[in-house]
Amino acid sequence: MPKFAANISLLFKELPFLDRFAAAADHGFTGVEALFPYDDAVTQMTRRLTMNGLQMVLINCPPPNWAGGERGFAAVPGLTERFRHDFKRAVRFAKALGAQHMHVMAGKASGLVARTTFVENLRWASAEAPKMSLTIEPLNATDMPGYFLNDFDQAAEILDEVKAKNVNLQFDMYHAQMLTGDGMAVWEAHGHRAAHVQIASAPGRRAPERGEVDFPAFFAPISKWSARIDRADRIPEYIARAYATAISGRPGPVVLALPEDMLYDATEALPRAAVTRPAQAPCPDAMQAMMALIGDAAAPLAIIGGAGWNTKSREYFQLFAERLGLPVATAFRRQDAISPSSPVYAGNLGYGPNPKLVERVKAADLLLVVGARLGEATTDGYRIPPLEDKERTLIHVHPDPAEIGSVYPADLSICASMDEFAESAALWAGEDPLPFDAGAQAHQEWAEWATATPSDTYPLDLAACVQFMRDTLPADTIICNGAGNFAGWWHRYWRYEGYPSQLAPTCGAMGYGVPAAVAAAQRFPERTVVAVAGDGDFLMNGQELASAAQAGCDLLAIVVDNSGYGTIRMHQEREFPERISATHLANPDFAAFAASFGAWSATAATTGEFEDALVEAKGRKGLRLIHAKIDIEQLAASGATVSGLRAKA
Repeated sequence: MPKFAANISLLFKELPFLDRFAAAADHGFTGVEALFPYDDAVTQMTRRLTMNGLQMVLINCPPPNWAGGERGFAAVPGLTERFRHDFKRAVRFAKALGAQHMHVMAGKASGLVARTTFVENLRWASAEAPKMSLTIEPLNATDMPGYFLNDFDQAAEILDEVKAKNVNLQFDMYHAQMLTGDGMAVWEAHGHRAAHVQIASAPGRRAPERGEVDFPAFFAPISKWSARIDRADRIPEYIARAYATAISGRPGPVVLALPEDMLYDATEALPRAAVTRPAQAPCPDAMQAMMALIGDAAAPLAIIGGAGWNTKSREYFQLFAERLGLPVATAFRRQDAISPSSPVYAGNLGYGPNPKLVERVKAADLLLVVGARLGEATTDGYRIPPLEDKERTLIHVHPDPAEIGSVYPADLSICASMDEFAESAALWAGEDPLPFDAGAQAHQEWAEWATATPSDTYPLDLAACVQFMRDTLPADTIICNGAGNFAGWWHRYWRYEGYPSQLAPTCGAMGYGVPAAVAAAQRFPERTVVAVAGDGDFLMNGQELASAAQAGCDLLAIVVDNSGYGTIRMHQEREFPERISATHLANPDFAAFAASFGAWSATAATTGEFEDALVEAKGRKGLRLIHAKIDIEQLAASGATVSGLRAKA
């Protein structure tokens, strides 16, 4: 999802500069950028950022006097020393403000020598500030006459020549439109290089309300629907349609461009009635065909997942699968789509699945895929199941017709919502095929694989800890996790019995667990909520404990600390032995960190200490955290170890 920042050098100009931070926050922005924020004290600006919950996204460099100085020196021959001096000064400002990006301005120049100077200075700057994201931006000649960088193709060539990962394009739709007359064509050609995007109307460089730039078209590639509201009396209509579009089929984002004058127009338009998700019942003929195909199969298997599941669809599909004895596997991080106590539950697909389940999926002569997209994570790179198999029949049920057949070719396509399909399947009035015994067999294989074996190999054995959690906490506990190898222990050994009970990203996003747990604790205050995070994962968004404390959330956080990025370390050990780099973490005391938010906390370095801490945490309310310290040797729930991978190298 895109994040929006306000350029407070150009917006809210009726206010003093320091007051513009609050104005940006009041208008819903979470970030700000400033052209040359060098005239005000850094302490004052950082205070305003903190007070208003804002991030400084970008500043320009070097820092001349905007009113009378030059617009940068990076491409100006003979001013290399001045550029480097001012660049170092700007970096200090950027770090103090927490700026995410810094725009390196080329200045007025022309010719081959200027180009050589620009490339050399950019290479120097990238090495001087390797952790800083640097951008270059073409500017139009009307606003910036004589400016060296005035062409997007030119910018692309320079970026290719610099070859620095931290130097990228700054794309300004206003300048693209002014330079070419077709900003969208420039975006299509060069948008993939952009580390930062700026939008404004052209000409005039005002808020993106009117002008030459088609902003609905600009956002169309990343949204389900985008439009612009031009009449205040149509706002209810647009909002209703936007919401209906967002929740229908496969849920997704919509974008409405709201011209500034809509905020001032008076209207007597009435709000529309609440929009509900439309019913999507399956075709009866398709259901009959599906049952016939299942009846002809020798080794069928169902894969369920995706969005749109609820308690009704879960229960109905489970009844259907159990009646047929159909083995049911869940897509990546969709383990709560069926009860794990169901006698046909076969386990989860994704990263680190049960090897016996993998073989069962590969051997299936019929796959019933319900709701799942069969994306890269679920299928382990489109290998499980194989992308094409002449001996396999694929039935794909999905609420969005565009998803069916998009990657895996389907023999039978059924466009239906999860609840409508599951109910139709459970209440099927026709003759059922002879029941299969494969469901019970697959469930037994999963139960054996998902039961921890006592071991004293490590002082703190994560498998034993998760199993103890399972025996100690309520069955409907909600588990929230981000990305990392640590999550594999919960995927394997936890039982996602309640619904919903698994909140986890399917896109590999680190830092998801704690914010998700805050939301879950607010949504389900009567249930136990646990945020599970690796140390690197927790460091992405652990500060959201502040939100939990402020909201009075009742939740438990478990931080698995191996002082490293375990997933990346595993890949390095496997693919690039003896080239281990940038995966070690010098971690803080996570228990003390939690205590600073008023949380109860404990540190556990052994399985017994973890068990004691969990029992005490269970008996408490409010914000709690257990800092579980493990050895990096314990790499994955599959049993992968550092020493084992090195032995294979």
